[in-house]
Amino acid sequence: MERKTSLKTRFILLICLPLAIQALSVAIVLGCLSQVENLEVIQFAKSTMPLVVCGALLLNAAMVAVLGLQLFKTISDRFMVLTDNVARFRLQEKLHYLQEGDDELAALDQSFHEMAAALGESIARERDLIESAATIICAIDGEFVIQTINPAGEKLLGFKSQQLMGNSVLNLLGAPEQELLLETLYQVRYSASESVLELQMKTAGSSFIDSFWMIKWSKESTWICLIQDISERKLAENMRQQIVNMVSHDIRSPLSTINLIFASLQTGGYGQLSEKAIELTQSGERACAKLLTLTGDLLALDKMESGMLSLDYAEVDLDELFAGVVSMMSAVAEKEKVVLKHQKCSLILIADRERLGQIFINLLANAIKFSHPGGSVYLHATLVQANIEIVVKDHGIGIEAHNLPFIFDRYRQVRSEETKKKGGSGLGLAIAKALTELHGGTINCTSEFGQGTCFYVSLPQNHIV
Repeated sequence: MERKTSLKTRFILLICLPLAIQALSVAIVLGCLSQVENLEVIQFAKSTMPLVVCGALLLNAAMVAVLGLQLFKTISDRFMVLTDNVARFRLQEKLHYLQEGDDELAALDQSFHEMAAALGESIARERDLIESAATIICAIDGEFVIQTINPAGEKLLGFKSQQLMGNSVLNLLGAPEQELLLETLYQVRYSASESVLELQMKTAGSSFIDSFWMIKWSKESTWICLIQDISERKLAENMRQQIVNMVSHDIRSPLSTINLIFASLQTGGYGQLSEKAIELTQSGERACAKLLTLTGDLLALDKMESGMLSLDYAEVDLDELFAGVVSMMSAVAEKEKVVLKHQKCSLILIADRERLGQIFINLLANAIKFSHPGGSVYLHATLVQANIEIVVKDHGIGIEAHNLPFIFDRYRQVRSEETKKKGGSGLGLAIAKALTELHGGTINCTSEFGQGTCFYVSLPQNHIV
């Protein structure tokens, strides 16, 4: 291993080595004099010894001064290189080569080069990330002037970065948006918080885009803004709303009317129908019922996803709820030759009774659909710490392991080839999951293919509204 000569060692050698040489010289002279017997020589030596010592001291001081200046100049020059490297690093310029040597200054210089290289790589990665980002990232000073902006500003707005930097961000907004942005910027600055908002921004082509802003006040007295183009998302939301409105008014209402007509025809109010006609009207009534159920599920999901569905919390006696749900589903179960069983639990839950019932109706309907004729479906609840766990269990065809992660996805029927005969919209479990989470609970499923399926709904007993 290479041995290093430290600066401290060099300073000690600089001072001690000349003194050691002088002391050795005096010792040698004294040793020689002790062998001399001539009194005159001895007297001469004694008289001249102080002069010799003083001369040697002066010579020693001169040597120390010369060597010291040389060492100081070497150290000073190397410190200047270090200082220049610091300035070059601040300006992101190329650093000088490593200093030669193996002392502390050389080690410090090497460490500085390694640190600069690591920081340079990190800065380069961050720059590449910012420049390749699809989101606009910009810094706005206290006068609302854009100080820096990444290339995404040019892609989304059509302006060159040079056109945007140095100009007020307010120029990219209309009057109402300017007021909203100013209010948000001041709120973020003086509350030391973060905020989000949606604004319409002008583009170089005099058009507008819908944008989503995330704003934060930085320690450098600037606002850091992340801006995303959400025009396509807004368009999709508008289209979805149009579809929902169409389902609600243009499809649901006519279906209800048609369903009512089929029911009236079957009663014979408009004349006696043949057996074939009755069969056709019953088939049409069933088809209308399925479509009405599907449209109802779609509208319910839309309300939940848009946050428009509010829950009416009250005390719910689970024994009464289970009895009502089982009674409601008994006709479906009898048709499929499935037995519904529920156990009394004597538990009270704070929840929305109607929405809670919808969860278990969907789970029971699913269990009945995939049970074998003569099978049973069980419904019971237990108290697990501060939560109530409700279990819906069947001994039906079960779910293959690779399909379990997808059972709560909408429009998915993931059990097996046998399920193709069962039909269904694939929304029942998705709605059950959404309503469970709306109550602050969780829903899980375990299953063994060919043996049956078990759903676990865990809800807080005393939900805080």
